[in-house]
Amino acid sequence: MPRSEKPWLEVAVNGSWTRKVQPGRPITVDEIVRESVECAKLGASVSRVPPCSRLRSSPPTPLLSPLCAELIIHMHAYDAAWGVQKDDPDLYAAIFRGIISQVDCICYPTVPTGARRFEAVQDLARRGALEWCTLDPGSCNYERNLRQMVAEERLWNEDHIKDAYKMCFDHRIHPSFAIYEPGLLRAGSVWQAHHPQAPIPIYRFMLSSRYLWSFPPKPYALHAYTSLLADEAPGMPWMVAGLDVDVTPLVEETVNAGGHVRVGLEDAPMGTKMSNVEWTKVAVEKIQNAGKKLATAKEVRADLKEMEMEYRSRKGARI
Repeated sequence: MPRSEKPWLEVAVNGSWTRKVQPGRPITVDEIVRESVECAKLGASVSRVPPCSRLRSSPPTPLLSPLCAELIIHMHAYDAAWGVQKDDPDLYAAIFRGIISQVDCICYPTVPTGARRFEAVQDLARRGALEWCTLDPGSCNYERNLRQMVAEERLWNEDHIKDAYKMCFDHRIHPSFAIYEPGLLRAGSVWQAHHPQAPIPIYRFMLSSRYLWSFPPKPYALHAYTSLLADEAPGMPWMVAGLDVDVTPLVEETVNAGGHVRVGLEDAPMGTKMSNVEWTKVAVEKIQNAGKKLATAKEVRADLKEMEMEYRSRKGARI
């Protein structure tokens, strides 16, 4: 089957930020479901929540004519009473069911820091609920300015990456690589080469206007990352994303270069007045202005399958 050659759109609806810095982000199950569905109906294709055909229950819950949506959704689950992140697989499952009962999206959760970071995603994987999974192919320091040079470290060591890759292989889940530096792209390509039988990753180029990693949202950032990808992992899917950043000025150049796009209140500039729906509208309009039509979730899955077959053919790997 030929690829659709259509761009994908992901919406990261909340993130780990507090409402003090990102007031409009949804945190309750109902809020996350409602905003995800509204964005999906505008035409988004990737979401951090699994599609109906993958979410198993006992007995299976049939879905009646879900809307064929063009969206990928990514989210963090919360203890709504306290307003703090709570990586509970049952919370994520409730979010997933709420979304996929109305629209067919690709949905996936975050992977938190800490010793128990994989418990929720492994539980969801065993339920058959995941298609994608966050996987950082290395660690990153989160500095924001010269007065904050001792900053939070986002730690992904060798054992973390091995555990995540084993889960992806065992349950046929696509890793979503967060590329915070060019070196992480090179590292990701090595991890991919060492796991040729696992589903292929998505290389997510992380940009920022304020964090002191990677590049700011400039055209030279796209050129640098896409040139490196062509050398290190040719033919792999990629998207432009980030934190505390507006990537929408790069949307048309991105999709014309064969890339994909992520927006939403996890990635948007802190304190933005725009909602998830408004960020999605802007991205959809810019994609359409580039003369492109968004891929449906079904087409995203088919594209990944085709790229995976091409990759294995080049590498001589078997499923």
